[in-house]
Amino acid sequence: MKYHVTIISEFGWLSSKETNSRKDLLDLRTKARQNAAKCLPWSQYDKAFRHLVYYYELPGGEVRVEMRPRLVDDKTFYDFVDRCKPDFVGAIHRNELV
Repeated sequence: MKYHVTIISEFGWLSSKETNSRKDLLDLRTKARQNAAKCLPWSQYDKAFRHLVYYYELPGGEVRVEMRPRLVDDKTFYDFVDRCKPDFVGAIHRNELV
């Protein structure tokens, strides 16, 4: 399968490429997750932001890699999942104990 990959760098630059290799995607996903892990802990962020999204794959081979992960709230995250039905979402989730 051919994947159309959009990469957003740490500095906000956009680039794109095409690949047939799942290994290429795994390498990009791993690097994006490492960048997301550098944003932890979340204690300094607004408690409404509970999902740190760094990667997703949509049906049809569209892939987005965020080297600068995006914080989203529950509604935004679940609306995206319900509407776009991604094959995979790479995100770090924060659970709050009540």
